[in-house]
Amino acid sequence: MEIILLGTGGPKPDPHRQGPSLAVRIADTFLLFDAGRGVTIQLAKAGIALEDISHLFITHHHFDHIGGLGDFILSDIRTDYDGDVVAGTDLMRIRV
Repeated sequence: MEIILLGTGGPKPDPHRQGPSLAVRIADTFLLFDAGRGVTIQLAKAGIALEDISHLFITHHHFDHIGGLGDFILSDIRTDYDGDVVAGTDLMRIRV
């Protein structure tokens, strides 16, 4: 098991820290806890693909813990040339 701190900041904007979020890797499974500001960028920096996140857990609904949730959900939606969605985050497995 590996714990990857993606953001340790709080509600006050800080250019050196992103919003609260951490990933837990167990074998080939990634769990994401909280989705603070900058979570998708931090995942990319850590080399974790969005589609590799199997579950997202929100510890509580303070803005600093969910500020990047929309970006996380929308960042993995891809379309084909006709504009039809062909892949994306499986919202059924995200429990908020």
